[in-house]
Amino acid sequence: MNIPVPPTIMIADDNDSFRESLADFFRERGYETLETDNGKDGLEIARVKRLDLALLDVHMPGYNGLELFRRLRLIQTDLHCVFLTSEPSGLVIETARKLGALSVLAKAIHIKMLFQLVEMVTTGDFDNLLEIADLAGLLLDPASFRKKIRPEARGPRPEED
Repeated sequence: MNIPVPPTIMIADDNDSFRESLADFFRERGYETLETDNGKDGLEIARVKRLDLALLDVHMPGYNGLELFRRLRLIQTDLHCVFLTSEPSGLVIETARKLGALSVLAKAIHIKMLFQLVEMVTTGDFDNLLEIADLAGLLLDPASFRKKIRPEARGPRPEED
């Protein structure tokens, strides 16, 4: 019997309660979550486990979130990332855009909006993601994202026996 593999999200944030709340929220909705409080451990996680999405704090020990995503992309070139930060500055937003991140969101974001964004990315629902994200201003660079997305290139996720 084949059992579908749940989408895997890495949550890297040094705020324990925020990280654990996000992990609980996504696990309750069927996602596999891998959590860490620092960038170096986040990199180790990606070396042993394929990720569907990374939710990264910008400011944390080890590697900051921006450096972590740069290094993660060397391991998994098609990895999607959403940065979460208390204070989204222009420099952080521009750096994240250049790295190819989907979005930089304030940690005060409504959890249902974040869930909708995650759900669309992990299911490959990129047409609806672009439509909704454009309306909400969630994507850093929608035009560039449209060019990069080729869902058929990723193929379906493998199933476990």
